[in-house]
Amino acid sequence: MRVKLQLVMCNDQGEEETVTDVITLSKHHQRIEHLGLTLAESKHLLSTLQQHLLQQQVNTFLDTCADCPDCGTPLPLKARASRSFRTLFGTFQFDSPRLEHCDCTRRKTASFRPLSALLTESVAPELLSMEAKWSSLVSYVYRVIVDIRQHFTDTLRSHTICDHNRYVRSYTTIMDLPTISYERDERVNCPRIADATVTLHNKI
Repeated sequence: MRVKLQLVMCNDQGEEETVTDVITLSKHHQRIEHLGLTLAESKHLLSTLQQHLLQQQVNTFLDTCADCPDCGTPLPLKARASRSFRTLFGTFQFDSPRLEHCDCTRRKTASFRPLSALLTESVAPELLSMEAKWSSLVSYVYRVIVDIRQHFTDTLRSHTICDHNRYVRSYTTIMDLPTISYERDERVNCPRIADATVTLHNKI
């Protein structure tokens, strides 16, 4: 089957203004791993949706700044540049025009970038919050791993974990999902994330 998702932008009165194709998926249904969205598909969907939504919001904001707030005269364009913005669903680039002030009112500067008033930071507040939260958990996770090794060594056998590891790898290979490997960084005596496969055997 084919699944097509569209983003419909409406004005404040509820009238449709734009219809944008967000993503088109070809989905099978013969096996259990075909059911629902995969992690890669969901990430692509959220990233694409975020891009279209942000672009529409930025364009709407810039339209409100295109005219002089005092006399309503369209402000002339002086230069163009780009501005990056990091979010939970990716980093996006936006046009950041520099507009000249109108002569009807005396200003401190001859020109300004209206997008700077909206993007006061280059990182979304929610992403900053998540980065701070995860960084604070690093030492806690390491302590939990050490505690597990100390208290459950007799019950957690390496061959059992290896069997589970092979089972998970078989599914991640079929579904083309990324897996995580943990190795020890001897410099700081704590685990660090490597690249390919979950290698937990011989670690307990």
